Amino acid sequence: MHCLRSLMGNNGLKIFQSQNNSTVIVAPTDTGKIHKVLEAGAEPFIISETQLSSISTIQAVKLDTKKKRLVVGFSEKISTVDLQRCEEYNNSCADCVLARDPYCAWTTSGCTTSNLGGIQNIKDGHTSVCSTAADDLKGVYKYKRQIDSLKSSRTVHSVPEGVPFYLSCPIDSYHAEYTWEHEGRHSPCLQMLSNCLHLIPSMGKENYGTYDCVSREKDYTRTLKQYQLMEQQYLEEKIDKRSFAHPKLNDALGLAPKLTWILLQNAVMWEILR
Repeated sequence: MHCLRSLMGNNGLKIFQSQNNSTVIVAPTDTGKIHKVLEAGAEPFIISETQLSSISTIQAVKLDTKKKRLVVGFSEKISTVDLQRCEEYNNSCADCVLARDPYCAWTTSGCTTSNLGGIQNIKDGHTSVCSTAADDLKGVYKYKRQIDSLKSSRTVHSVPEGVPFYLSCPIDSYHAEYTWEHEGRHSPCLQMLSNCLHLIPSMGKENYGTYDCVSREKDYTRTLKQYQLMEQQYLEEKIDKRSFAHPKLNDALGLAPKLTWILLQNAVMWEILR
């Protein structure tokens, strides 16, 4: 069991966990977010960020030690935040260790709140501790990696030449570096909210093929999402020739991808400038 006590500091609510002598700071922001931060020497480590409100500021924060959660007060509502959200790192031992969450450890049941005999590396988060796990943990590690592999399975898209297109994969950790890999070339990730985007203004012959969204964090690299883009014949070849007697229909076919692209560009610019 974890022993919790709260200490009010200048940066927020401090939570002391006696079992592994770790100190966690829960810091509310003026944008309605809660940062869960590990005190790790000279460089604090943000474990998680939770958006509770986008329209109000946090008025009060209280620790519920029995249920191990935060009670957060706004002017119009009260929200709760679970301090033990280990299921979010349940894909693999590496994910659990990289989180550096004192409340979570990798066990035979996955990433759980019980860290007795579990695998952790709170100090620096290096995942080498996973490869030295006990034999009884190797089975669940392999099983969880199989689940992770299924989640990152390939998605196939048939895309006409000349149209704009974009790819997206989820950002699981803000401490990782994300890149898109295609035919031996590496492209930076365009971050939009919690997604990593790759924008293709106009599909050409060189844009077809396999794309991998790859994350790298410390000593751990994995493919989060894989796409296969295949060339598709133009829609005109599949539409009854009688439809071309209607100019409004032809205009709509050409305008739809353009409108989609304009809306996407505006959304990206808004996210960058806000």
